[in-house]
Amino acid sequence: MSKRGELWQKFSQKVLTHINEYTVPQYGDWPDQMSTYDIDTLINHIQRYVSRVKTNARGLETSILDSIKIAHYASELHDRLIKITEDDAYANQNQITCPKCGHKFRRGNDRN
Repeated sequence: MSKRGELWQKFSQKVLTHINEYTVPQYGDWPDQMSTYDIDTLINHIQRYVSRVKTNARGLETSILDSIKIAHYASELHDRLIKITEDDAYANQNQITCPKCGHKFRRGNDRN
């Protein structure tokens, strides 16, 4: 395994421990509060934690914890983006695009 892979495994284990020992007891397991956030809210949370890393008056330990929170939000964002991709692929299988005007029609009798 690469050194980068080893570093990622150590970090991901810390994220997993944080989720299991803090997040789930505090907020519950999925579906939870985070699962209701839209993509923009997830991005805002990531940006908030990123921006306070250098300015955090609480010190280095809190900044380290913020990096774990960033990873947790990023994993939720990743899952949402994958879901959008899968939904788009499914939608594209069930529609026909008019070559003249670009209007999309659903396959079958329901044409919208």
